[in-house]
Amino acid sequence: MSQKHNPDQLAVFDNNIRARIEGIRQSERCLWCKNPNHPLKAKGLCSHCYRWDNAQRKLFQEVSRLPAKTARDPYAEVRRQLKIANEAIDLCKIEGEVLEDILDRTDSRSLERAFDALSKRILGGKRGSQLFDQNTSYFYDFSEMQRIWLRHLIGMLLEEMNRKSRHKRAFSSWLHKRNAAADAGAPAK
Repeated sequence: MSQKHNPDQLAVFDNNIRARIEGIRQSERCLWCKNPNHPLKAKGLCSHCYRWDNAQRKLFQEVSRLPAKTARDPYAEVRRQLKIANEAIDLCKIEGEVLEDILDRTDSRSLERAFDALSKRILGGKRGSQLFDQNTSYFYDFSEMQRIWLRHLIGMLLEEMNRKSRHKRAFSSWLHKRNAAADAGAPAK
C-alpha cells in the first residue's frame, strides 16, 4: 500500500535533494571519475585515478625508449601493460561522464537500469536479473529530484565496486579490442 505524502513535505524533500546535488556539483571532485568522496591528489585526480595516470606516464616513457616491435617482442608485456593502463584511464573518464550525466536528469528507465545493474553485481546475473524484469512502473511515483538522487547514490555504489575491478575490466576491454581487430584482419595494436 502506497503512503500518501503531503505536497509541502515532498517540496521540502525535493529542495533538500536539489541543495545536495548543487553541493556535489560545486564540490571539488576528481577530474576523471567525478567522485566527490575521495580526496584529491596532484592534477585534480583522486588517488585511484592518479595511480593510473602515474602508471600510464611511466609505462609510456619506458615504451617510447624501447626498440621497434618485432615478431617475437621481448617487451610485449610492458607494451600490454601500457595498453591496459590506457583502457583503465578511459574507464575512469567514462564513469565520470556517467556520474555527471546522472546529476542532470534521470528518468524511470535509467533508474531501473541502475537498480538492475546493482542487483546483478550484488546477487549475480541470474538472481539479480529477475528483480525488476523491465518494469519501470516501480519508479514513476518518485519526483524527478528523487529519481536523480537515487540514481546518483546507486551510481556511487557501482563506481566504488568498479574501482576495485578496474584492472580486470581494462584487461578484458583491451583483449576484446585486440581480438576484434584480429577477427577483422587488422594488425594487432
